[in-house]
Amino acid sequence: MVQDARLAIRDVYDAIVELVTNSDDRYQILGVKGLVEIELGRQGKGKPSILRVRDFADGMTTDQMNRKLGRIGGRVSGIEAGKAVRGTNSRGAKDIAALGRVTFESIAEDGRMHALHFRVLLAEVVAEALCARRLQGNIEANPRDFEGMSWDDYYRHFAGMMSEFLPKAHGLMAPGV
Repeated sequence: MVQDARLAIRDVYDAIVELVTNSDDRYQILGVKGLVEIELGRQGKGKPSILRVRDFADGMTTDQMNRKLGRIGGRVSGIEAGKAVRGTNSRGAKDIAALGRVTFESIAEDGRMHALHFRVLLAEVVAEALCARRLQGNIEANPRDFEGMSWDDYYRHFAGMMSEFLPKAHGLMAPGV
Protein backbone atom coordinates (compact mmCIF):
# COMPACT_ATOMS: atom_id res chain seq x y z
CA MET A 1 0.00 0.00 0.00
CA VAL A 2 1.35 3.43 -0.94
CA GLN A 3 0.24 6.44 1.04
CA ASP A 4 -0.11 9.78 -0.69
CA ALA A 5 1.93 12.34 1.30
CA ARG A 6 -0.74 14.98 0.67
CA LEU A 7 -3.14 12.86 2.76
CA ALA A 8 -0.72 12.28 5.65
CA ILE A 9 -1.61 13.51 9.11
CA ARG A 10 0.49 16.66 9.57
CA ASP A 11 -1.08 18.49 12.49
CA VAL A 12 -3.69 18.33 15.24
CA TYR A 13 -6.43 19.43 12.82
CA ASP A 14 -5.75 16.44 10.54
CA ALA A 15 -5.85 14.25 13.66
CA ILE A 16 -9.26 15.66 14.61
CA VAL A 17 -10.64 14.98 11.13
CA GLU A 18 -9.30 11.40 11.22
CA LEU A 19 -10.64 10.56 14.68
CA VAL A 20 -14.06 12.16 14.12
CA THR A 21 -14.37 10.32 10.79
CA ASN A 22 -13.46 7.03 12.52
CA SER A 23 -16.12 7.64 15.18
CA ASP A 24 -18.75 8.61 12.63
CA ASP A 25 -17.91 5.57 10.48
CA ARG A 26 -18.40 3.32 13.50
CA TYR A 27 -21.83 4.77 14.16
CA GLN A 28 -22.61 4.22 10.45
CA ILE A 29 -21.56 0.55 10.68
CA LEU A 30 -23.69 0.07 13.82
CA GLY A 31 -26.64 1.85 12.19
CA VAL A 32 -27.15 4.21 15.12
CA LYS A 33 -26.94 7.92 15.82
CA GLY A 34 -24.18 9.01 18.14
CA LEU A 35 -22.29 11.80 19.81
CA VAL A 36 -18.62 12.71 19.18
CA GLU A 37 -16.97 15.01 21.73
CA ILE A 38 -13.79 16.95 20.91
CA GLU A 39 -11.56 18.47 23.59
CA LEU A 40 -8.36 20.31 22.74
CA GLY A 41 -6.23 21.52 25.63
CA ARG A 42 -3.44 23.90 24.71
CA GLN A 43 -0.74 23.64 27.36
CA GLY A 44 1.26 26.72 26.46
CA LYS A 45 4.36 27.47 24.46
CA GLY A 46 6.74 24.54 24.17
CA LYS A 47 4.37 22.05 25.81
CA PRO A 48 2.36 19.44 23.93
CA SER A 49 -1.36 19.94 23.41
CA ILE A 50 -3.78 17.34 24.67
CA LEU A 51 -6.41 16.16 22.21
CA ARG A 52 -9.32 13.97 23.26
CA VAL A 53 -11.88 12.69 20.80
CA ARG A 54 -14.54 10.60 22.49
CA ASP A 55 -17.42 8.65 21.03
CA PHE A 56 -19.97 6.39 22.64
CA ALA A 57 -20.10 3.55 20.11
CA ASP A 58 -19.42 -0.07 21.01
CA GLY A 59 -15.77 0.17 22.15
CA MET A 60 -12.86 -2.21 21.61
CA THR A 61 -10.93 -4.65 23.77
CA THR A 62 -7.13 -4.45 23.93
CA ASP A 63 -6.93 -7.39 21.49
CA GLN A 64 -9.21 -5.59 19.03
CA MET A 65 -7.16 -2.40 19.34
CA ASN A 66 -3.96 -4.37 18.71
CA ARG A 67 -5.47 -5.94 15.57
CA LYS A 68 -6.74 -2.62 14.22
CA LEU A 69 -4.05 -0.22 15.40
CA GLY A 70 -1.00 -2.39 16.02
CA ARG A 71 -0.35 -3.30 12.40
CA ILE A 72 1.19 -0.97 9.88
CA GLY A 73 -0.57 -1.19 6.53
CA GLY A 74 -3.74 -3.02 5.63
CA ARG A 75 -7.31 -1.82 5.82
CA VAL A 76 -9.42 -2.32 8.91
CA SER A 77 -11.96 0.50 8.51
CA GLY A 78 -14.72 -1.73 7.18
CA ILE A 79 -14.25 -0.73 3.54
CA GLU A 80 -12.36 -3.99 2.96
CA ALA A 81 -15.58 -5.81 3.96
CA GLY A 82 -17.77 -3.67 1.68
CA LYS A 83 -19.15 -1.44 4.43
CA ALA A 84 -20.20 2.15 3.62
CA VAL A 85 -17.42 4.05 5.40
CA ARG A 86 -15.06 6.86 4.44
CA GLY A 87 -11.78 5.21 5.48
CA THR A 88 -10.31 5.42 2.00
CA ASN A 89 -7.30 7.72 2.36
CA SER A 90 -4.76 5.03 3.37
CA ARG A 91 -4.22 6.73 6.66
CA GLY A 92 -5.55 5.83 10.03
CA ALA A 93 -5.63 6.55 13.71
CA LYS A 94 -2.20 4.94 14.09
CA ASP A 95 -0.71 7.67 11.87
CA ILE A 96 -1.50 10.18 14.61
CA ALA A 97 1.44 8.76 16.60
CA ALA A 98 3.67 10.77 14.27
CA LEU A 99 2.49 13.88 16.17
CA GLY A 100 3.55 12.61 19.59
CA ARG A 101 2.60 10.30 22.40
CA VAL A 102 -0.79 8.66 21.77
CA THR A 103 -2.98 6.54 24.01
CA PHE A 104 -6.16 4.94 22.72
CA GLU A 105 -8.66 4.13 25.45
CA SER A 106 -11.89 2.23 25.05
CA ILE A 107 -14.63 0.79 27.20
CA ALA A 108 -15.67 -2.43 25.51
CA GLU A 109 -18.79 -4.55 25.94
CA ASP A 110 -17.14 -6.22 28.93
CA GLY A 111 -17.45 -2.87 30.77
CA ARG A 112 -13.70 -2.63 31.35
CA MET A 113 -11.32 0.14 30.27
CA HIS A 114 -8.80 -1.03 27.68
CA ALA A 115 -5.80 1.05 26.63
CA LEU A 116 -3.16 0.93 23.93
CA HIS A 117 -0.08 3.15 24.14
CA PHE A 118 0.80 3.66 20.51
CA ARG A 119 4.31 5.00 21.04
CA VAL A 120 5.08 1.65 22.69
CA LEU A 121 3.83 -0.21 19.60
CA LEU A 122 5.80 2.11 17.36
CA ALA A 123 8.90 1.37 19.45
CA GLU A 124 8.34 -2.35 18.91
CA VAL A 125 8.02 -1.95 15.14
CA VAL A 126 11.21 0.12 15.01
CA ALA A 127 13.07 -2.29 17.31
CA GLU A 128 12.06 -5.27 15.18
CA ALA A 129 13.19 -3.57 11.96
CA LEU A 130 16.52 -2.48 13.45
CA CYS A 131 17.24 -5.91 14.93
CA ALA A 132 16.40 -7.62 11.64
CA ARG A 133 18.72 -5.25 9.77
CA ARG A 134 21.48 -5.73 12.35
CA LEU A 135 21.13 -9.53 12.19
CA GLN A 136 21.23 -9.45 8.38
CA GLY A 137 24.42 -7.36 8.60
CA ASN A 138 25.94 -9.89 11.02
CA ILE A 139 25.06 -12.75 8.66
CA GLU A 140 26.62 -10.95 5.70
CA ALA A 141 29.76 -10.00 7.67
CA ASN A 142 30.25 -13.45 9.27
CA PRO A 143 28.42 -16.02 7.14
CA ARG A 144 30.31 -18.96 8.67
CA ASP A 145 28.89 -18.14 12.10
CA PHE A 146 25.42 -18.76 10.70
CA GLU A 147 26.05 -21.79 8.44
CA GLY A 148 23.76 -24.70 9.19
CA MET A 149 21.73 -22.64 11.66
CA SER A 150 18.15 -23.89 12.02
CA TRP A 151 15.23 -21.53 11.90
CA ASP A 152 14.77 -22.03 15.67
CA ASP A 153 18.40 -21.05 16.30
CA TYR A 154 18.07 -18.03 14.03
CA TYR A 155 14.89 -16.98 15.87
CA ARG A 156 16.55 -17.41 19.29
CA HIS A 157 19.40 -15.20 18.10
CA PHE A 158 16.91 -12.57 16.86
CA ALA A 159 14.85 -12.80 20.09
CA GLY A 160 18.02 -12.25 22.12
CA MET A 161 18.73 -9.08 20.16
CA MET A 162 15.14 -7.93 20.67
CA SER A 163 15.26 -8.54 24.42
CA GLU A 164 18.39 -6.38 24.56
CA PHE A 165 17.13 -3.55 22.34
CA LEU A 166 13.38 -3.38 23.07
CA PRO A 167 13.61 -1.95 26.61
CA LYS A 168 15.82 0.83 25.23
CA ALA A 169 13.32 1.55 22.45
CA HIS A 170 10.42 1.63 24.91
CA GLY A 171 12.38 4.01 27.15
CA LEU A 172 13.02 6.36 24.24
CA MET A 173 9.55 6.26 22.68
CA ALA A 174 7.35 6.07 25.76
CA PRO A 175 9.14 7.03 28.95
CA GLY A 176 7.15 6.17 32.04
CA VAL A 177 4.68 3.88 30.26
